Amino acid sequence: MPLLLALELLDDSEVKSSDVLSEDDDITLFSVASCYMRRNLNRVCDFVEGTIPLYFPDEFKNHFRMTRRTCELFTRAVMPTGMIPLENGSGRAAIPPSKQVLAFLWSMANQEPARAVADRFDITMSSVDRVLKRESQAAIHLSGQFIPWPSGELVTVQNK
Repeated sequence: MPLLLALELLDDSEVKSSDVLSEDDDITLFSVASCYMRRNLNRVCDFVEGTIPLYFPDEFKNHFRMTRRTCELFTRAVMPTGMIPLENGSGRAAIPPSKQVLAFLWSMANQEPARAVADRFDITMSSVDRVLKRESQAAIHLSGQFIPWPSGELVTVQNK
């Protein structure tokens, strides 16, 4: 308990020089510090901002299984559903909706694991999980607008 109190009240130099810590507390200190530290992982930088805009139309369609225009329309359709948050309650900047849609479409079109999607789109694996859930729900919600379902009526084609 004195260790946690010292960590809360003192800065690093004071904690190291105080009598609060014993040599056995090093492991505890590192354990506590690791709980509050985020790892900065090496990821693909500017993939959405730099690489995707350079894709030729057929290259974009090959990777995302839809045209760039259809992707933009889907992004605009998803926004009013309220399933994509515009703010993040944890203090970090929210992932832009367009980036979320692109990560979802990439994941669905390429069947890459969440780790690879997180790396490529420079987002955490937990964010990938949330994005896939939210975007899937939004896609299901919008499916009636984009997927023509059979009406059950038999349509015959006449040859002329």
